[in-house]
Amino acid sequence: MRKDLRDQKKQIVAQNLPLTPDEATRFWPVYDQYTAETIKVNDQRYALIKEYGAAGNNMTDEQASSYIKTLDRSRRRSNATAAEVHSNV
Repeated sequence: MRKDLRDQKKQIVAQNLPLTPDEATRFWPVYDQYTAETIKVNDQRYALIKEYGAAGNNMTDEQASSYIKTLDRSRRRSNATAAEVHSNV
């Protein structure tokens, strides 16, 4: 389902972003790279949130702190990826 949504997103972007052939040649590889990196980060974030939810009330303060730190690292990695890709455009 997520892949279908990503495919639809790409189609919407393509339909609404008029690019010359030269621009498209430069843009789409960067777009695809960003999407691939974002998928990795979001998959890790999703797994972490799922694990956090499964732990429920049985979690220690130390475990909760670890989850929050890991989630924060994931957020920072996502921001860094966006900044890196943006600098390549």
